[in-house]
Amino acid sequence: MFFNNKVYVCIVIMAKKDRKSNPQYANSVRNARRKRGVSQINLSKRLGCSSVSLSQIENGNAYPSFKLLNRIADKLNYKLQIHVRFLEW
Repeated sequence: MFFNNKVYVCIVIMAKKDRKSNPQYANSVRNARRKRGVSQINLSKRLGCSSVSLSQIENGNAYPSFKLLNRIADKLNYKLQIHVRFLEW
């Protein structure tokens, strides 16, 4: 899809939550934030959400919308790219 001359891949990911591992987005958000040298508190202020909410996202305990994931990517100066993997139930 093309929005504002940027390419976005938006695909819904369906997966069972596994207690032993965090969802892929959780590690991606945390790693992107750390790579940019931004604290959770600073990023949460820039997003207009609480640092507790951001922490829950990074720990895989909250499921952010695509809109919020896009805002996180934008604030960290990244493009959002989402991959899909089909799992058997």
